[in-house]
Amino acid sequence: MFAKVVLVFTALAAVVAAGSSQCNAGPVQCCNTLTSASNSQAAGLIQQLGLSGVGANVPVGINCNPITGIGAGSGSSCNANPACCDNVYTNGLGVQCNPINVNL
Repeated sequence: MFAKVVLVFTALAAVVAAGSSQCNAGPVQCCNTLTSASNSQAAGLIQQLGLSGVGANVPVGINCNPITGIGAGSGSSCNANPACCDNVYTNGLGVQCNPINVNL
């Protein structure tokens, strides 16, 4: 288990070190769930924000937070799904989120 955590941390370090080359619209996000906008939880968050024009097949992230840097607080690692999102809202909803392959 420890080896797996170290591997994920090392992979994320490479992603964060790559910086903006990984995401065009902002920092790499750590999302608890990556799904489509048709997911009931995602649909509720979209409705809560009053967003229109988000199609059912749009990839979204739930509970997304930026990965800010290695070893610097809670935003320094990701135990879930690293992704690039075009927009992330205050309720943690990411829209147009695509997973990042962190396999080295």
